[in-house]
Amino acid sequence: MLSRAEQETILRWDDETATLDIYTASPRVALRLQRRGYALAPIGTPARGWRLQGVPLSALTFRRIGADCAGRPKRAVSDGLRRARAVRETTQRTMKVGPDDPLAGSGASSLS
Repeated sequence: MLSRAEQETILRWDDETATLDIYTASPRVALRLQRRGYALAPIGTPARGWRLQGVPLSALTFRRIGADCAGRPKRAVSDGLRRARAVRETTQRTMKVGPDDPLAGSGASSLS
């Protein structure tokens, strides 16, 4: 059995064919891939690793790590999100009933 340091996983992708090849000696990584429906080919007898070839490159994604993403600035807010927030704030301001509101003293808003 390999030590944990020897249980490496290698990802190799080819931009020309847009495919990803994965080699792993880690049983944990192999199990995670199998649970996601990938058919792994064992390497060696007994299996000392597993190989997966021809995975679409679109299956590979990169996610942010933590809130500040290792010191990088946060992503800019999109124009659509900025407009939606402005509309929401305007709507909330206009819906508030204040003491100058003609309906405030009429009893329309009281439940008694």
